[in-house]
Amino acid sequence: MLFAKLENFEFDAKFNVSRFNLMVMKPRQDAIILSTSGNTISAQMHQVLNTITPNSTIVFNNIMAVGPDGNPISLDPIAITAQ
Repeated sequence: MLFAKLENFEFDAKFNVSRFNLMVMKPRQDAIILSTSGNTISAQMHQVLNTITPNSTIVFNNIMAVGPDGNPISLDPIAITAQ
């Protein structure tokens, strides 16, 4: 599950992730890019994540969240490298 959290923010504002992409780049292979709606990793994303090898890079990007005012906002990507 992907969620948005505001660090050191004085108000209790909730942001709900409405969609995101998952990009998996394995060494010497083409990147795999998957999209989903909501904040939950899809079954297809789980399958790809279960095949991660060392030195693979996982990127969550194009993350969109909706705040209390109902307006969508774009969040920064999250990148992880498997060891």
